[in-house]
Amino acid sequence: MLRQGPIPRVVYGLLQYLLGAFLVAAPFLLSYESDAAKAASIIAGLVLLTLAAVSQGPTGLSRAVPLAASLVLDVALACVFVAAPFLFGFSHEGAPTAVFIVAGIVLLLLTIATRFQPATDAGERGRGGRKARGRNSRRDRGAAPAEVPGTIEPPEWEVPGGRGDDPARTSEPPPRA
Repeated sequence: MLRQGPIPRVVYGLLQYLLGAFLVAAPFLLSYESDAAKAASIIAGLVLLTLAAVSQGPTGLSRAVPLAASLVLDVALACVFVAAPFLFGFSHEGAPTAVFIVAGIVLLLLTIATRFQPATDAGERGRGGRKARGRNSRRDRGAAPAEVPGTIEPPEWEVPGGRGDDPARTSEPPPRA
């Protein structure tokens, strides 16, 4: 299942866009010599930008790709980034090799460390890293917990043949003296 990491999904999506934009701009900023490195970097950046834009999430634009598929594609893309200098023959060039390996590792770590599941329980951590609390929690500290609307109390069950402390709750007649 999806793990609960420390990085929120919004930050994850924004960092995907930034990493994709950096990969597109890197050949021009770092003056790659190899044409294969230039093409691979631009294509990899565009693929990452497209994946970030079509993924379901707070930063997705069309949200066409389900979250599970997006995660699998992110891990696969991270592996391709690390292998790209060796697959496309530009491992002799230091700058693009370092960029691709670092980008792959960053994407993989970012994917692993992201909190993909929303907080569903009232006891889970909310904004600011604090425990989620009720509206009047400080005022009502000494009071009994309020009933939650829509909850149903469990029924009192009678155990057949059971002998409890309360003779009215047993199914057998009281013993004769």
